[in-house]
Amino acid sequence: MVRTWKQALFIVQPDTLLRWHRLGFRLFWRQKSKPKSTQAKVSAETMALIKDMAKNNRLWGAERIRGELLKLGIRVCKRTIQNYPRDAQRAC
Repeated sequence: MVRTWKQALFIVQPDTLLRWHRLGFRLFWRQKSKPKSTQAKVSAETMALIKDMAKNNRLWGAERIRGELLKLGIRVCKRTIQNYPRDAQRAC
């Protein structure tokens, strides 16, 4: 039985306490930085449509494709569109 807080300090050495703190900190941030989901945010049909638009209209940029998709009622980020046509242009 420990009577005072000073006696409790002898049970756990400072190095052990620091190691536990670092380990807890590492585990916390590992959990925090994990992706929320691994599923694609864009449906397969939309990805196919983006690739098809990029392949058939080589002069269209991401903004133009995004505008055409908005006319169809599909909301997609410009950055997402910039990522997909790269694969379509390499395939040609």
